[in-house]
Amino acid sequence: MDINSFIWGVAASITAALIIFFLKTQISSIVSYLLFRIYPKIAGKYRIIHLTDSVAKNQKDILRLSQFGPKIWGENNTFENDKIVATDKIKGRITPSRILVFEFETVTAEHHNFGSATFIVGQNISKMKGYLTCLCGNCGSATSHEVQLERIQD
Repeated sequence: MDINSFIWGVAASITAALIIFFLKTQISSIVSYLLFRIYPKIAGKYRIIHLTDSVAKNQKDILRLSQFGPKIWGENNTFENDKIVATDKIKGRITPSRILVFEFETVTAEHHNFGSATFIVGQNISKMKGYLTCLCGNCGSATSHEVQLERIQD
């Protein structure tokens, strides 16, 4: 083996290592950038405002959403008198036409609800308006009401 082949081998190995390092550390950023140009970025923390009088006055809901491309996941915490009384796990998707659809299921043992939600994302992405449909696993009642999501934190 001559010195020229050895130098080319070392250079090729270093180049391959740099390419692997770049792809490993930057590929998720590149894919995320490309996908978020298509799908609205809605990850953040939201307050759920019930537009009908279907919930108690001392109840509030805080929704946290995470996102990767069209995939949405997160949780909703329901508070009564500043104490968490129920937690819902959320999974769903967002469309390029700004429609958010997700399903939720309560993970708290005392309350066991199932449901779905459909929202239209506003132009400034800080407000969404839509409907929640909920089925109570304990009593079997089903409700649907209009709600609004207001972003309170990115």
